[in-house]
Amino acid sequence: MERFSEPLMIEVGGVHSYVHVAVFEPALEAKRSVLLIHDLAGRSDDFDPLAQQLAKMGFRVIAADFPGRGKSAHLPPDHYSLRMYMNALHAILRTHALESCWVLGQGWGSMIAILLENLIARPFPNVILLDLPESWTYESDQISKAWGALCEIDAENNDAFVLAAKDLFPMQGQSLVNACELLSERLRPKGDRIILPVDKHIFHNLEQSATKRFDLAAALAKSRSPINVLQSAFAAGRGTRTSEFASVNLGANIVMTSVLQCSQMSWKEKQMLLPTVGLFASLLEEMIA
Repeated sequence: MERFSEPLMIEVGGVHSYVHVAVFEPALEAKRSVLLIHDLAGRSDDFDPLAQQLAKMGFRVIAADFPGRGKSAHLPPDHYSLRMYMNALHAILRTHALESCWVLGQGWGSMIAILLENLIARPFPNVILLDLPESWTYESDQISKAWGALCEIDAENNDAFVLAAKDLFPMQGQSLVNACELLSERLRPKGDRIILPVDKHIFHNLEQSATKRFDLAAALAKSRSPINVLQSAFAAGRGTRTSEFASVNLGANIVMTSVLQCSQMSWKEKQMLLPTVGLFASLLEEMIA
């Protein structure tokens, strides 16, 4: 397996911006590709353990930092919009010849993935969505608000930053431990301070439309691709229980599986990694059979 980066320039509102794209090539010639879409405060590095496993299974894996995250450039404050995210994803699809790729989205990224699926010219072979909210607004998402607050602070070291985060995250017990471990992985030095490398204006823009609602039923009604949803039994801070999906018409092309946890946790953890890798293996077997 080979891992490398391919910089991509996109144009957003007349402004050209750099997007960091990580590529994982399998040892043998890839027969399939998969695009990984991170959570709201995530980055492509989050997916490294998963990407390595998928590359071993023969996938060419593409994972990008959306603008304002990780190693990608920041945009002017008012440029973070749904249209920008769709433009960035279309540029990635074109540049890496991903017309028939699989797609995985996590958390907020699962909403972006299903909206992308609604807009593409033809269906994806498979779409995998982790912790897809039935109904989402920024106003009701305490987890996203916590990540937004963390973009506003810095600290002397990782431990001090994580200590401050414990008062902001809405989880308790092991879920809080998992979120803090994920945060620790995302922190980076800036000068002599430690920061979360996410542009605070991403969250400021969301606050301007805090009550704008993501409608899962409407998005699923437009979907044409086979969709598999891995859903936490309870997504703390987002209020989405697996049982609540009973009110949504999932459709014949959509399969939902309840798992212990599939967001706000490092991909190094088996609770995240194994069910997802297992689902990919199962879908590959179905295609070969």
